[in-house]
Amino acid sequence: MKNIDITIPTNLSDITLDQYQRVQSLDLERDDTAIKMISILCNTPEDVVRGMSIDDFNDISNTVTKTINKQAHFITKFDIDGVTYGFIPNLDNISIGEYIDLDTFIRDEKDLHKVMAVLYRPIVQESFGKYRIDDYEPDLDKDELMKRAPLDAVRGSMVFFWNLGNELLNHIPHYLEDQINNSTQYKQTLEKSGVGIQVYIDSLMKDLRTLQKSQHETFTKHLRS
Repeated sequence: MKNIDITIPTNLSDITLDQYQRVQSLDLERDDTAIKMISILCNTPEDVVRGMSIDDFNDISNTVTKTINKQAHFITKFDIDGVTYGFIPNLDNISIGEYIDLDTFIRDEKDLHKVMAVLYRPIVQESFGKYRIDDYEPDLDKDELMKRAPLDAVRGSMVFFWNLGNELLNHIPHYLEDQINNSTQYKQTLEKSGVGIQVYIDSLMKDLRTLQKSQHETFTKHLRS
């Protein structure tokens, strides 16, 4: 490649969430979309990309395409400006505020940096392979900082979150059935309304499967290249 000095991402960790979001917002109907994509992912001015030879441009496009399509794995930690950020150590202890914000932000890939700000926070203490992260406080500056998170961590956390959501959804129906069967008040309420326990559970199951389908669509959207 002659007279061109650019950095071509070869791993997902070479791409930031901000770059990914900007690529995702491109208009695919435009003829110059590929040029804009290379400009964003290689952090290079568009005029430099436009000045490339066809062979160089195709080589870079192939490399970038292979990179963006690589499989992501769950990553517990990553660094930004020398600060190590860790994934929530125990999701069983997640606060209601964290849950509500995750449920809100995860619906739109434009808010993925806000999702990352909930899932990953500065590690404040670490020993014997375990760590504690900073308390969660909504903060616009922290949200913006997460746009610099590596794409492998972003995609890996989405895979982890999707699998966790599936596991939880599979257990919820059994949990509901136990709760209803063990609650005299719940039984009496259902009987008064003329709704049988199994009919009620079946109705909830239908709602849960709809939610599961919605989660899958959201997950697929986030991983779209």
